[in-house]
This record gives sequence, structure tokens and C-alpha cells, in this order.
Amino acid sequence: MEYLYIFIAKVVGGAKSYAMKESGKRAGGMNNAIMISLIRSAICVTVSLIIWLCSGAAGTTAEGNLIIVVSGIANAVNLLFWLLSSSVVSLCLLELFLMIGTVGVPILITPLIFPGQTVSVFQWIGFAV
Repeated sequence: MEYLYIFIAKVVGGAKSYAMKESGKRAGGMNNAIMISLIRSAICVTVSLIIWLCSGAAGTTAEGNLIIVVSGIANAVNLLFWLLSSSVVSLCLLELFLMIGTVGVPILITPLIFPGQTVSVFQWIGFAV
């Protein structure tokens, strides 16, 4: 089921990337692209915070809070490098490598971060597909 969510997130992410690319073309200039991304990120953070608070997750553990903070930092770095990369490479190539990173990096580092956890053969096949 997790891979279905990742697939849906990637499809929606592709639509978002296309919209951001078109917005950047119409707005022009790196400063406008950064402002558009900042507004989009602020909307995403606001919606995520509302969902997080309404789900009762406000009382998470220290490990859960660490995951939230690391995820936020990773998303900020992702956005920065997406902006820099999208100005020099095609959108299709950029999305391909972002998808590889979204699925590939967790599969590779899961056994290192979570001792005792393994990646099944089916997960590797899903990653390859």
C-alpha cells in the first residue's frame, strides 16, 4: 500500500513540477521562481500542520519529532536543489532522478538506520520497476 501512496505522490508531484515550471516561465527570473516555491511550500506546511494537529499526533515521541524535523529539512533541501536543477536540465530527467531518490535512498539506508529491518525481494523488484 505504501508504494501506491508513493506512486500517487509522484504523479501529483509531476503535475506540481509542470505547474511550477510553467509558472517560472511566465513569471521569469530566479527570484520569482523562489517566491512561487516559497508560497507553495507555505501552503503545504500549513495544510500538513493542520492534518498533523487534527490527527492527534501532537503528542508524538522524541523519535517521531526527530523524523518530522529531518523530513522538513530534507524537503527544504529538495526544494532548493529542484529550483537550481530545473533551470538547467529537462523536467523529465529531473523528475526521474527525484523519483529514484525518493524510493532508492530509503531502500538503501533502511537496514542501516533500523537494525533488524530488511528490504524484501518484492520491494527491490518494485524499486526496479
